[in-house]
Amino acid sequence: GVANGGGIFGDWCRSFCGDLAQFGSWVPVELGITDNDGVAQRLGVASRPLCAPAIPTLSWYDRMVILASQSPRRAELLGRLVQEFQCEPAHVDESIISGETPSVYVSRLSQTKASVVAARYPDAVVIGADTAVVLRGQIFNKPESTSDARAMLHTLRGESHQVLTGLTLLSPAFCHSEVVSTNVCFAAVSDALIEAYLATGEPFDKAGGYALQGVGDVLVDSIQGSVSNVIGLPLHRLSILLEQAGVALSLSTSAA
Repeated sequence: GVANGGGIFGDWCRSFCGDLAQFGSWVPVELGITDNDGVAQRLGVASRPLCAPAIPTLSWYDRMVILASQSPRRAELLGRLVQEFQCEPAHVDESIISGETPSVYVSRLSQTKASVVAARYPDAVVIGADTAVVLRGQIFNKPESTSDARAMLHTLRGESHQVLTGLTLLSPAFCHSEVVSTNVCFAAVSDALIEAYLATGEPFDKAGGYALQGVGDVLVDSIQGSVSNVIGLPLHRLSILLEQAGVALSLSTSAA
């Protein structure tokens, strides 16, 4: 499993085994990819303490929550669940490794981001996330130019693509990583609408060259799965994992 394997994520999990001896035996926790029907597919195994309570004790609620990201969109989404947290970008290399599948790519980056920041704040609950737009196995990253964004939007037009978010939570008593998938179907929009969207400047710094939370919604015909996942954080899954990690949720409609 991941906790017993190599890589920075496995190293991080192993580094706490001695400190967590007082929690008792360790048991496997599934790491999975969740499809649009909520079905988890097994990717690997991490570990958590056997006696970690299903409903955390009050002593767990004192931990700082840190988002390993500088994305204002992710910060806004997290602010709907947790009122007090801080953002600490990991500044990791986001290059794709040759032969790496999209699911493994976003999972690896979310684990790496969380592990890097957890090393700085070992007592915190750290959230790592990475999102990719995928069509027929090809990852669409942030466009580097107007022509690049135009080409992306023309390729996505009239097609159904997937948005994958790798989501990792790390704390001294909790270690979990998964991938959440949402299907997004673009409408068969006109060239003129694509050009009008490019003129807004919104496609830049957005994976796939569009922002669902903005005017980019005009390009989308339908969505199957988590809408917030497309923006950068699957809030339902994140809320469950935060509670399992001992974080008391405090819902809000205001931005973080």
